[in-house]
Parts: sequence; structure tokens; C-alpha cells
Amino acid sequence: MSRDPRAKPAARGARRALGTLARVGLSAGLFLVFISGSLLSFALYADLPAGRRLLSSGLERVLKNTFEGEFHIAAVERVSLHDLRARGITVHDPDGHLVLSVSALSARMNLPDLLRKLLFGTGEVSLRFDHARIERAEVYLLPGPHNVPTIVDAFTPTPSLPGSSSGSSAQTLKIWFPEVEVGHIYGRMALDGVPTLETEISSVRGAVVGSEALTTVDVERFSATVRGLGGADATGVGSVHVRAPGAVWTSFDGYFGELQFGTVVRVDSPRLDVTVDVPRAEPKAVRALWADYPLLSDVGGHVEAVGTLEKLHTQARLLIGQGFITGSGELRLSEHPGADLDLSARSMDLRSTTGIQPDGRCYQ
Repeated sequence: MSRDPRAKPAARGARRALGTLARVGLSAGLFLVFISGSLLSFALYADLPAGRRLLSSGLERVLKNTFEGEFHIAAVERVSLHDLRARGITVHDPDGHLVLSVSALSARMNLPDLLRKLLFGTGEVSLRFDHARIERAEVYLLPGPHNVPTIVDAFTPTPSLPGSSSGSSAQTLKIWFPEVEVGHIYGRMALDGVPTLETEISSVRGAVVGSEALTTVDVERFSATVRGLGGADATGVGSVHVRAPGAVWTSFDGYFGELQFGTVVRVDSPRLDVTVDVPRAEPKAVRALWADYPLLSDVGGHVEAVGTLEKLHTQARLLIGQGFITGSGELRLSEHPGADLDLSARSMDLRSTTGIQPDGRCYQ
């Protein structure tokens, strides 16, 4: 029985193909074993003192190459495939001034998934850190060019070198912290043209998303005490939302001394929107802040202002005793503060509200 002479080459080709597939499979298996072993070795070695020191210096280099500021990590206390804890984190602006200090930071994440995305991801790569907690932080807002806090300069991404990207395959990072907790924050603001303020904030919960195109910060609720305004502390609860570039809007409800108030502020440079509500201001509570306050009756008020710091279009309504005053016009907060307002009043009893009697004498 004769055999087809083409059968041997075909069989040899099939064997070579099978051999090639076997070698590919073996190589893939060895690669997976290597990766698994490397991650296991990393987990075991990185949590040793030498490994933690190496990781700390590596993180510092990455942050330094990513942002304009100077970063220092005193120590990495723990690292595994699913969590990391570091302490003594400081950030200085490009001029060397301290702008942020963190006592301790802990984070939960899927480290193998993060490494896979960093090594093989292209385009926009999203890195998710499931949970992060800061025990105590200090934030310093110092004046920079155009009175913008220098902490913004510290976290400004370092410009890419010409020709360093590879077109559409270049990797850009998106960092996502869906749950961030902060135990306590001390903040000090010393910007030009405004009083120096000190703030104590606690019980902070929020979310942060950072990318080259947009950074978002959303803190739904926190407790705060602000010092440096008119000789009294402002205490209450607030929220803050940041879109950079874009708008910043905040709310605060609480007390200034014994005066209850609420505010909502939105800044979308240069536009400014401010709303202030005072449900009830008793004379003694106001006189504790303003000794020459003339009114004798309780006052409630609602004020809205829209515009820029140089020129705000303002509308206000004040309830005084049984009467009210409305006003609208221009409020200026720039180099020459002042106001041009049209006022109207109804049902005002000057005797009960100011102590001024028909004979011109004042009885308080």
C-alpha cells in the first residue's frame, strides 16, 4: 500500500505546531509562576524592614517625578498585597515651605491588580484604592502668585518631556479613592488681603478622584471650628466640593459665637455666589460681636450676592420685630470697600427696634 508523500511533511508541520504551542504554553505557565512567585516574594520581603525602606524611597521618587512639590515619607510600617500603612508624610511647595503634614496614612487596595494595570495598561489607567484613612493632618495655605495657595503648586503635575509620550498608547493615570476618612485636620490660612484663619476639622468622610484632566473632591459632612473672625469662634458642620479645574462650592451651618447662621458659597473664578441666612439674631448675641449694635429687637435675615470680589450684586431682606427692610444694589469688597444700595422699609417701629423716641432721645 503506497503512502502519500505529502503526509510526512504535513505530520512534521503538525508536530512542529504542537511543539510550538507546547513551548508557548510552558512559557506562559512559567511566566505565571514567576509573576505569582514574585508577588508572593514581594509580599514577604516588602514587609521586612529593608523592604519597607526600599518601598518608602521608591514611593518618594515616584511622587517627586509626578508632582512639582517635595515629598518625604518617614517610614512605611506595613505593606502587603491588600494594605499599606505609612507615617510621617510631609509635602513642601516648590519654594521649600511646608504645606502638608500627615501623621499616619493607611490604605486598602488590590496590589496585584494595581501592578497589572501599571505594567500592561494603556490609555487612561484607573487605579482604585478601596479605602484610605488619615489619622491627623496639618494643612498650611500660604500665598503664592495671584494669591493662590502654594499647596496647589506642590500638587501640580510635572510637565511631560517633549517626545516622551507614544501617541495614543501613552499611559495616563486616574487615581480613585471612593472612601476617604480623616480623623482630625488642623488648617492655617495666611493669604494676602484676608484675616489669618485657623481651622480644626474632624469626622471627615469623602471621596477623591484625580486625573490629568480633572480632580474632584467631595466631602459631604464634617465638623469644624474656625478661629480668627471678629474675636469669636465659628463652630458647626459643613461640606465641600471641588472640581479642579472648575468650581468650588461649600456649605456651613453653625454658630458664630452665639449667633446662628448658615452659608452656601460657590466660586467659579472669577464668579462668586454667596448666600447667608440668619434665622434669629438676639441683640445680646450680636452685641457680643459688635458692641455698638443699635437694635433692640430680634433680627432675621437672608442675603444673596453674585459677581466678583470687586463688584457683587446683592439682594437682602431683614425681618426686624414686626417689620422688614429690603435692599438691593452693588457691594464692593476690593481696595475701596463700599456699597450703593436701594433700601425700603415697611411696618418698622423705631421705638421698639432702636430705642429712638419721637422726641429724638434714645432709650436703651
